[in-house]
Amino acid sequence: MNDPVKLTVEIKNQNPVELVDLTQSLLSFADEYKRYFAKNEDPVVAEDVRLYVKEMRSGSIIADLIAKAPYALPLIENANTVFEFIGYLKTSTDYLLGKLSEKPDLEKVNYENFIRILEPISKDNGSQLNIGAINIQNVNAPVTISMNSLESNAAQSAARRELDFMKEPVTGMHEKVLLYW
Repeated sequence: MNDPVKLTVEIKNQNPVELVDLTQSLLSFADEYKRYFAKNEDPVVAEDVRLYVKEMRSGSIIADLIAKAPYALPLIENANTVFEFIGYLKTSTDYLLGKLSEKPDLEKVNYENFIRILEPISKDNGSQLNIGAINIQNVNAPVTISMNSLESNAAQSAARRELDFMKEPVTGMHEKVLLYW
């Protein structure tokens, strides 16, 4: 059986990456993939979709991830879904960086995921994140996302601003609180 399409996530770090930051980043990446799949493909199959680490390579932190669903394997191995997911990530990060004016359809949890995905890069000046895909024949596709630590910090700040806009105002009766006029 051929390997499914692989997502390659590379963190070119200058300093050691805290294990918690790396783990939360990869967990958020997997959650974002599952949410994308549920929204754009099949919500029923999305419950079974998991990203697996196919290979970790030396050098910087380089992880090859593959998507599988035990009960719907042929549906998951569709290369277009993986490439569309990377396109979605590119559009979302470009919006957060101010490169696009049209706001993508993102929810609170999406912004929170982006903040965690970018955390290892944001904490390390001089680091870089590259995300790309390799198809079934192992032919490299162009890297669609490349972001340095400065851009990562800017994208995180934009995501936090978007989260602030989403906060619901607290209304109603408040007792025993100081009022300023």
